[in-house]
Amino acid sequence: MQARRLPARQGIVWVVAGYRLFRANPPLLTLLAFLYLMAFTVMLLLPAGVGGVLFPVLQPMLVLAIANGCRGIAATGRRGPPPDLLAGIRTRRRELLKLGALQLAGSLLVMLLMFAFGIKPDTEKPDQLLSALALAAALSLPLLLAFWFAPLLTGWHELPPLKSVFFSLVACLRNWRAFVVYAFALAAITLLATTLAVFAVQISENFGQIVAKVVEVLMIIFLLPIFLAGSYISYRDIFTTAVASTND
Repeated sequence: MQARRLPARQGIVWVVAGYRLFRANPPLLTLLAFLYLMAFTVMLLLPAGVGGVLFPVLQPMLVLAIANGCRGIAATGRRGPPPDLLAGIRTRRRELLKLGALQLAGSLLVMLLMFAFGIKPDTEKPDQLLSALALAAALSLPLLLAFWFAPLLTGWHELPPLKSVFFSLVACLRNWRAFVVYAFALAAITLLATTLAVFAVQISENFGQIVAKVVEVLMIIFLLPIFLAGSYISYRDIFTTAVASTND
């Protein structure tokens, strides 16, 4: 398996192609994004930190199901048959659970390292809070990159979990420029929406609350699906022959 090296501008292509994939079938991608958020919320509500353990373990299956939806939309659009969301999950369930266990172990390691540095994420002091967030981001970044493509490589390419993690990390590092552009583009869109809500609150508190709710809903039904679609597009560009273009 070989990961292609793409130019930095491909990060913009992922956002644009993600939007066009979303536009091809908004109901399905919005539903998948909503179900992902619901699964995350439900698991967080479970007692005694059970959800904090279950979500990392089950997340690879959720990610693969969403990727199956994106692949189906890319192949057939809205008018085609419903995509098989369980492709790769039925036959690779055990390996995906092992991958989830690796992700849980990585998350626990990040938490242990944070405590080792003596920084508590629940601190109320602004300067310490910023330091905690910066440290958490720095420690979590390798984990994010290692598992960015891993569910798809395990489910679709039938790689062992450890090998999937390795190839995912290598692929992301080879394309770090494109991922930086991709992250900044998504952050700019999110910042623009947030700024609009804050500006509305300054004009009128009641009106601002309405705008804030609208922005929150748009984040769920618009930005999150585009992010999920862009994640699939990045896999398609890096690990397959065809490179997505803004004309997809």
